[in-house]
Amino acid sequence: MANMRLSEIDKILHDSEVAGEKVAAVFRFVIFLALVIVVLSTQEHGGHFPQLATATGIYGLGSIIGFLLACRRIFHPLIPYIFGNCPGLILASPHA
Repeated sequence: MANMRLSEIDKILHDSEVAGEKVAAVFRFVIFLALVIVVLSTQEHGGHFPQLATATGIYGLGSIIGFLLACRRIFHPLIPYIFGNCPGLILASPHA
């Protein structure tokens, strides 16, 4: 009986992590759009930073992969930490 309750709790926790990852994937996409706006704005005003554009593109690709993983209900506890650090690293790069 106790094992059944523990497995139910594990399933509920896993389902909530997956649902949270789907919401996080949407927010990552919004962050990606904001980064694209920044890159386009700098290029429009005479800035030429190909490294920043490349890093933003890589982040966008990662965002899409993260969204697909969330839709397939694949979750790993490190995914939020990896994506949480990417925008800061992109914007803090010496070429930004």
